[in-house]
Amino acid sequence: MNPAWILLFLPLAVAAVNQLFLQRSSNAVRLSLLSAGVTFGYAISLLGENGTYSFPWATIGNFSINIGIKLDQLSTGMMIVVTGVGLLVHIFSLAYMKDDVAKARYFTGLSLFMFSMTGIVLADNFIMTFIFWELVGLSSYLLIGHWYQKDSAADAAKKAFLCNRVGDFGFMVGILMLWGITGHLAFDGMKDGLTAFQTANPAIAGGVLSAAVLCVFCGAVGKSAQLPLHVWLPDAMEGPTPVSALIHAATMVAAGVYMLFRLQFTLGFEVFDGLQAWLNTQMPNISGKSPLATAIRYGLSRMARMRPYLDHGILELDNNTAERAMRPVALGRKNYLFVGSQTGGKSAAIAYTLIETAKLNGVDPQAWLADTLARIPDHKINRIDELLPWKKR
Repeated sequence: MNPAWILLFLPLAVAAVNQLFLQRSSNAVRLSLLSAGVTFGYAISLLGENGTYSFPWATIGNFSINIGIKLDQLSTGMMIVVTGVGLLVHIFSLAYMKDDVAKARYFTGLSLFMFSMTGIVLADNFIMTFIFWELVGLSSYLLIGHWYQKDSAADAAKKAFLCNRVGDFGFMVGILMLWGITGHLAFDGMKDGLTAFQTANPAIAGGVLSAAVLCVFCGAVGKSAQLPLHVWLPDAMEGPTPVSALIHAATMVAAGVYMLFRLQFTLGFEVFDGLQAWLNTQMPNISGKSPLATAIRYGLSRMARMRPYLDHGILELDNNTAERAMRPVALGRKNYLFVGSQTGGKSAAIAYTLIETAKLNGVDPQAWLADTLARIPDHKINRIDELLPWKKR
């Protein structure tokens, strides 16, 4: 049996055992941690693997739905991110949640999340992707609402769940449209089906395909907290802090961006060139005062503000930065990471996040950097801690 099947189903088995037999036992914590470590090890062992492995799940007449695993450079690389961040979150949670009365339930939710995210990454067809896409939403709902006794946490969980369902409806419509266009749900057969459709229907192929891709894009908008479905993200921090790290680092952003990359690999990058050309022709028709035009201008202005920081290193910031300051910045970071899926600008997003966080805490990184550079030639720096931007001089 290919190790990828163990990688996929081990977290599910652990979540089931924890829920059924270890609800009040500390062994649930150890079992979840062991599962995270084993899956990370398996993910490393799969680097460089290629192939597709599947078995039939449901058959209706001539129509068959498979549960399959697709191993390629994209999926095996992403599994390192998912399992690596998941393992770190498990380790940090050992101390953070040690006095929580429901820590067994918490670690069960983490294992369910690992299973859900692994399924998205390894899926070889859109049906399987959508199933695990919804399971990620369920996992996030359970983790954000872990302290459901607090009204704020319960409301935040419901808000995140409902906002994502809006985007997921568009995602489902897009999947059905792509199925109708290509005649395939498996990734491997979609490009040939698309070519046949474009040959047979040249007049409508561009518009129909653009509509399908935009509907699929709606799913990424919800998961990656993009405008206008971004409103759930600030409240999502009502859950335990490790949950916030898991959602921001390996769940929502990763799921949306990974899905768009998988779509590009499946249909071909030239499809998105055609979509961009179509959008360029439609932009002059957008009213200057419409909400859509305002959102586009806002997005462009935010990107313009990022430009000066792209070539700078990451600045050291105050370790006591308030979490409330990070809430709006998290949205900005997500927006740029989302765009970075097309441009490769993820490292710039990290620097931008740190810079904006500093500004919210009264530190101007540009002024600090200029002052530091001016003092070095005159030997005015006597101690290392004098370089810290929050030190008064």
